[in-house]
Amino acid sequence: MKNQIPEISSYTDNLKRTPNAKSILDIFNKALSALKKPAVAVPSILYFILQIIIILFYLLSINEPWSSFWAIFIKGISSKALGHYPNHIILMQPVLGRFNLFIDIFIHVIFQGATVLMISSFLTGRVISLRKSFSLSLKRYIHLAIVSIAGSAAIFACINISRMASRSLGQTPHMLVIMAGIICGLMIQALLLYTTPLILLKKISAVTAIKDSISIASRLATVSLLIVILPFILTLPSILLDLKAGFISLRLSPSFMIYHHIVKEVLQTISTYLITAGSAVIFISYKLNRSENHIRNKMEE
Repeated sequence: MKNQIPEISSYTDNLKRTPNAKSILDIFNKALSALKKPAVAVPSILYFILQIIIILFYLLSINEPWSSFWAIFIKGISSKALGHYPNHIILMQPVLGRFNLFIDIFIHVIFQGATVLMISSFLTGRVISLRKSFSLSLKRYIHLAIVSIAGSAAIFACINISRMASRSLGQTPHMLVIMAGIICGLMIQALLLYTTPLILLKKISAVTAIKDSISIASRLATVSLLIVILPFILTLPSILLDLKAGFISLRLSPSFMIYHHIVKEVLQTISTYLITAGSAVIFISYKLNRSENHIRNKMEE
């Protein structure tokens, strides 16, 4: 009698042998089901709280030397002008948008890493404390940061090149080129989707994680793109509103900018969780399926 192939964990029961577009809802369902364990949501909540603290600090730091510090992030505005009402509030989006680039690249990866480890704990049944998840994420920080820097640089290059290329074009070609830059950025994000699970769960280097992530994303191209695109669509209204937020604030009330920024952070937190948790679900499923196929092949030899 042939040996039985070890049973894959129950979380993959509704996933296809290789995750595909049809299994996308189940992937997101598993990601959301993980929130039944409250600790899974804590890294995302803590990062959201950090963003709210930054907003509050910005609103309260209108005097020197802080106005000079914030003025670094916006061209053509003096620290004196930035420190006056309502300039301080109306310019909040471009100032904090640029400041948060550094926070997202160098700090956010720690919280994302902790989320991946907590998702892995929920899906595989292996017990890991919230404190331990942050500790392990910090131990792998150099590799996480390298991927974050490389990915962000590539995405910014796509978007900035498209912006520069579109300046001399008419309105319709201009929008098409901008859209091409955004699509390019989403594709890069999809290719690097599995770097965090690879670095933390397989404990490999940043360079190897990038190579392996590209390999996995190429094999699971459709589902990898959907994991990135669908949460991006969730944030699209706030991104489009950014284009006119200053004008709306002047017409309605400067406080509109504050509410807009908070809502934007809420949507961004949800979107980021879905991408991070979704990548962990797919990666673990893919890894287990590969292991099972390896066992099956050994049995058949």
